[in-house]
Amino acid sequence: MASFKFSLYAGNSSQKGCPIKLVIRKNNERKVIALNLYAHPHQWDEDLQRYKTGRGKDLHPDRTQNNEYLNRKEVQAHDIVEEFDRQKIDWTLTQFEDTFLHKTYQSNVSEFFTKLVSDLKATGHDGNAECYQRTLEMLCIFDSEFNKRIFSEINLKYVRAFDVFLQKPRISKYKKGGRIVQREGCCGNTRKYYHKALRAAYNKAISEGDADERFYPYGGRSKFEVNKLTETTAKRYLSDNYIETIKTTSCENVRLEIARRLFLFSYYCHGISYIDMALLSTKNIYVIDNDKYLVYKRYKLRNNNSTKPLYVKITPELEVLIDWFKHNTLLTADYLTPCVTKDYSHSKLYSHIKNRRGRYNDALKRLGKDLGIELNLTTYVSRHSVAMRLRNSNVSTDKISQVLGHGDVKTTEVYLDSFGNRVIDEVVRVL
Repeated sequence: MASFKFSLYAGNSSQKGCPIKLVIRKNNERKVIALNLYAHPHQWDEDLQRYKTGRGKDLHPDRTQNNEYLNRKEVQAHDIVEEFDRQKIDWTLTQFEDTFLHKTYQSNVSEFFTKLVSDLKATGHDGNAECYQRTLEMLCIFDSEFNKRIFSEINLKYVRAFDVFLQKPRISKYKKGGRIVQREGCCGNTRKYYHKALRAAYNKAISEGDADERFYPYGGRSKFEVNKLTETTAKRYLSDNYIETIKTTSCENVRLEIARRLFLFSYYCHGISYIDMALLSTKNIYVIDNDKYLVYKRYKLRNNNSTKPLYVKITPELEVLIDWFKHNTLLTADYLTPCVTKDYSHSKLYSHIKNRRGRYNDALKRLGKDLGIELNLTTYVSRHSVAMRLRNSNVSTDKISQVLGHGDVKTTEVYLDSFGNRVIDEVVRVL
């Protein structure tokens, strides 16, 4: 049990008198909190823990208003403890002091997000910066007062309401800095994307002293569980026949022919992602034991100290593609593919590649239709096709993990498991 007492510290006398302090005790420990009130010993009633009242020249001139202030502080102290008990928080005296003195971590959430985005861009983490920026914009769509919110307001009730909002089947628009964000009813994985960013920002704010963990809304059963939003998505991959069609069917349309060859380039590079393919240059070509290799680190993992470089042997098929791009497209700087068309760097380069990826996906979609492929071609299909072909060839999961450049073999296991019933459908054809 906790106890409170207002006490006059007669040993610390000054011209204004002796300080009056709140003494709180819990579990044989004590904390003393200054109240910025003073009185001379003859002006203080230690039994009542208040200023002496009545008439007299020696009484404190502000005794009435000071006693009212002490009354409010006493009620505040009891309310704080009751709230701690209601939330079943095993509070410390320091936590009580922080709350009593209104050290409620008043950091503005929107400003924290904005600074986080700025810092990430400055250090080359453009993908993460975009994630936080999109989450900030979505929160502003959800809450018109979000730019005024502090972290203590982003509680369990708030994030649950945000999650309900994300599921509503309507389109919203929010314009900021020339950007328009549109939203339809989000699937579980998209909701997880936004919640993970908000959760990560909250954790960072707590670690930097800008948020109070007492109001933290994410966690176990009594809080919002982000991982429960995960949905297994069916991976789209091409059959051997479709792969062969793409390999052997050239296109008269130059744009589609470039898209076809970029798809094959990604496929022969073990399903390399679009951004990694775009960033490959002559500097990534190494001669090892008389063979040429493309050596690179995955863009999304490049800042991890444990990330190892990937080695892709330049096969005759890759050699032909590199040579074709060199002589049939306008390459920028030392890049090996025409994915990059402007000599940008840092954030501008990332935005440029992202924009070009959208155009590439549009071309792939049209290419697939022209070739009669019953599947919507995207930048990920080549990667999924590589994984599936290796799996069907009985290549071990740990080796597939190395080929795909996953940071953890568990990622590969989840990745392969998500191919779903199409694997079974193909197997039972022999029955």
